[in-house]
This record gives sequence, C-alpha cells and structure tokens, in this order.
Amino acid sequence: MVGNAQDNFVVSFLNDRGDGSTFSFTAVQNEYPVLMSDEEGNLWDAFGTVVSGPRKGMQLEHASSFMGYWFSFAAFYPELTIYGE
Repeated sequence: MVGNAQDNFVVSFLNDRGDGSTFSFTAVQNEYPVLMSDEEGNLWDAFGTVVSGPRKGMQLEHASSFMGYWFSFAAFYPELTIYGE
C-alpha cells in the first residue's frame, strides 16, 4: 500500500512477481504519477503499472482496500478500542 497524506489518497496492490516471490518497494517522492520503485529499478505509477524499467508494462493486481477515519469506525463500532504501543 502506498499513498500521499498531503493529497489524502492511498492505493493498494497485491505484491506478486508472478512466480510466487514479491517485490521490495520504496516510496518515490515528488514524481507523481510515479509512486514507488523496486529493487530491480522499475518505477511504478498510481495504477500499479511499471512505467520505466526492465518490467515496463507489468501491472499489479489491485487489492480490496479503503481509507477510513476514526469517526467512521467509531460510528459503526462504538465498542471498538484502539491499543497503542
């Protein structure tokens, strides 16, 4: 999952190379629509597509997700308790 707190958005994808192994992603700052890079040198956009690098054109599968706020959880689950460390 990657996002931008300033612009209030988040996207998530299933992390699968297609052979059962996974990528190691690093966030990329200030290069939107590129959001992340991986250890192979691929640059990934907000749609989970490699826009530059050896896997150019590869697409990650979207994962079901949503961004929620405390007030929405508290409204639907009034007994919910959050524990901090």
